[in-house]
Amino acid sequence: AQADPLLLCWWLLTIAANRKARIIDADAIHFHDEGERVVVETTGPHVVEAKHVVLATGYAMPHFVMPRQHEIRSSFALATVPQATERLWRDGALIWEAAEPYSYMRLTADKRIVIGGEDEGISDPQERDAMLGEKTEALRQTLARLIPDADPTVSHAWCGAFGETGDGLPLIGRVP
Repeated sequence: AQADPLLLCWWLLTIAANRKARIIDADAIHFHDEGERVVVETTGPHVVEAKHVVLATGYAMPHFVMPRQHEIRSSFALATVPQATERLWRDGALIWEAAEPYSYMRLTADKRIVIGGEDEGISDPQERDAMLGEKTEALRQTLARLIPDADPTVSHAWCGAFGETGDGLPLIGRVP
């Protein structure tokens, strides 16, 4: 299965708002555990008090949550120009190549191939961004090796950070 994470989040927020949730457009900057409640200070005029707070932060976690088993890494991806149907693989299935380094591929609605991988154990955004050209070429070569009939012309390339744990599982539980 695949989903657009941004659209999925907007959809979930819309459902929550339709069910009377109050959406606050501000960043949480301070958390205080006050026994029976948690107080969250924001960059805006709002202070939120709650019995429980769920930190659904993705990879950028507050400093007080960052456990030793969590590591920020960098990943790279590209999208090709739209492909002719006869150049594509059967059923447009999601592909995960479990080699080292791994790669994955999927198709967009307009038949572009998105291929990603080439991860690096770096968290510095400037260092990561400086590698984009080299990593884009490596992904383009991987695409040519795996799907030789595809047009490997790159339309877009990008990179970003992601979080990883040693066992690959998410961090779920109470914050100490």
